[in-house]
Amino acid sequence: MKSPYTGGKVTEITTLETIPFRGEEFEIEVKSYLCEDTGEKFGDAEMTDSVVEELLSKWRERHQVPSPQQLTEVRERLKLSQNSMSKLLGLGINQYRYYENGELPKPSHRLLLRLLVSDAGLAQIIAHQKHIVAPKLLKALENYIYGTSKVIEVENTPKVDTKGTTQVWEAYEKHYTSTIFEGTVATSAPLKNSHQVAY
Repeated sequence: MKSPYTGGKVTEITTLETIPFRGEEFEIEVKSYLCEDTGEKFGDAEMTDSVVEELLSKWRERHQVPSPQQLTEVRERLKLSQNSMSKLLGLGINQYRYYENGELPKPSHRLLLRLLVSDAGLAQIIAHQKHIVAPKLLKALENYIYGTSKVIEVENTPKVDTKGTTQVWEAYEKHYTSTIFEGTVATSAPLKNSHQVAY
């Protein structure tokens, strides 16, 4: 590669840069080219994309926000469409799709997404939204939580230890009815004109 400034030689370098983003600062290793004649630094599209990707990753890590890959994995494990997942979470019709595509969540949605990617949190979400969830998915989740099956049965997934999830669920269940999957959760009333989530 030649320098766009002088046409002379360039050297690829890596520097630790402090980059402002959303009112905060993040330290990121930035790759760029150095013009040997002028000392000017510049980058190409691939370098710019790498910086943006690393910046978003560090922001999510700092705010404990799940990655788009994590959100996609949860939805596919439950065999829900993006629109159906939005309905399950009480979001706008396209909101979950935006988050899967990399949009950073609103502050009011961050906790909800953290709960979604944890087994115990997912169980609570399903319990509160059972009036809009298909029976097959409810049954699969019930088996998953109580240990009848250690794999969500609606599709093949890696086996996981559900002991911790079961303990959290049982503690949570004490505050509600003892038949979460057979009756309505005590503190949750079905919404009028609600529809089951398709999967």
